[in-house]
Amino acid sequence: MRYITDNVLKNITFEEEFLIKLFNTKEFKRLARINQLGLTNFQFPGATHNRLSHSLGVYQLAKKFLKKFQEDNIKIDRLTYQAILASALLHDIGHGPFSHLFEQISKINHEKYSLKIINDQSTEINKILREENDKLLEAVNLILQGKYHLDWVNQLISSEIDVDRLDYLLRDSYHVGLDYGKIEYNWLIRNAKIIDNKLAFSQKAISTIEAMILGRYHMNKVVYNSPKNIACSILFIWFFKRLKYLFNLNKLENDYQEIIPLLKEEELSTEKFLNLDDNTIWCFIKKAFSEKDQILHKISTHLIYQKRATVCDIDELKNMDAKEEGFTWEKIDLKTSFSFYQESNHSKEALILFNDHKIKKLRDVSTVINIKVNDYRNLKTEKIGLKI
Repeated sequence: MRYITDNVLKNITFEEEFLIKLFNTKEFKRLARINQLGLTNFQFPGATHNRLSHSLGVYQLAKKFLKKFQEDNIKIDRLTYQAILASALLHDIGHGPFSHLFEQISKINHEKYSLKIINDQSTEINKILREENDKLLEAVNLILQGKYHLDWVNQLISSEIDVDRLDYLLRDSYHVGLDYGKIEYNWLIRNAKIIDNKLAFSQKAISTIEAMILGRYHMNKVVYNSPKNIACSILFIWFFKRLKYLFNLNKLENDYQEIIPLLKEEELSTEKFLNLDDNTIWCFIKKAFSEKDQILHKISTHLIYQKRATVCDIDELKNMDAKEEGFTWEKIDLKTSFSFYQESNHSKEALILFNDHKIKKLRDVSTVINIKVNDYRNLKTEKIGLKI
């Protein structure tokens, strides 16, 4: 048994030895060096929590759901039980530096890297999964791809109401200092059901589910995709774009060996990917600070001293140097440019169980959902100007 104190869920507990081993792998501990919200701490200084704490939270919430189902006399075989907890713990193992921002650079989503790490026989994670159960690796692969033979298992890990979203709302809102993610998660878990092989919730939990979806909407609008947060994040994009530009012209003076595959727009090997974290990238940003190129120096200065790009009216960009577009100024569509936290599709909608044992989709019974305040399309769609 191992206990870990958590500031959001209070306690994280490990009973199974193989899960403790997964927690202690170098691949998992790397997540402690990856900020959960990228550069959001430029705007919200408290947002310095990492992917490791989030992964632990997702694991603990999954364990709470499983305990509830077992109390309901739902039969869960050992392989499924182990695979769910391992998948919850490892669901974000493929995140790169600065989390979702890295996906903008590598053009590869973190889910693909997660599968690469889990299936690469050179990783400690792969070895532990294979040694624990010869079918466990395959089961984890299927769950992370949403292809497990039990629908409720896939829904628990990835759906409109899943353990991932539940934890990041609780955790992110706590660290940015906002109340949008204050959700009665224990009440939600108490009202969770498995009906006809699908994850459902009692009608008593509708208000809690609505609060969760409203919270996600407000976190999207105020934090994740706010103009100010995009103004911070765009610097990271500009930095790599300028670095690639100078690399192709052979005008870089310092050594950037570890990220040359990125500059060449090549897919990173598992080994090279695992060598990257926030600290690595900060080292390159500091190196770039001494480059002679004034634009790269300017971007690096803003990043190092936490100066975000200026949000301005589109008209203010009319007289900007066209050669610097995409490096020091840019027009950004708030709806499409940084869509890191979009809503799930209808195939993953939450199901509600009524007292008459009828199951309905949440959108068919919720006034809040019917007015679509949770729909990503309701976020601002106009373009803004950003410049440094």
